[in-house]
Amino acid sequence: MPKLTCPCGYVHNLTPIPDDGWLTVRDRDYEALIDAELGALAGDDVRSSRRIDLWRRLYECPNCARLMWSLPGDHCEKFRTYNLESNDNS
Repeated sequence: MPKLTCPCGYVHNLTPIPDDGWLTVRDRDYEALIDAELGALAGDDVRSSRRIDLWRRLYECPNCARLMWSLPGDHCEKFRTYNLESNDNS
């Protein structure tokens, strides 16, 4: 079972398809993603294989609200983690 562990200890279960994460794509890559999707529908394996390199995954921890994001080129193996800044301005 694939899992992704947040620094707070929460474990995202990545087994269900679809899971609770988001797929992200850079704006400048969106048209290439659409082309790859159309290639998949047409049975064009070369065009459809590009989809994997165009999108990344994003997860939000339900416990601490950290964001965990896989970067392009990481093939969803490495995640950068972002924590919320404090909004306390007093």
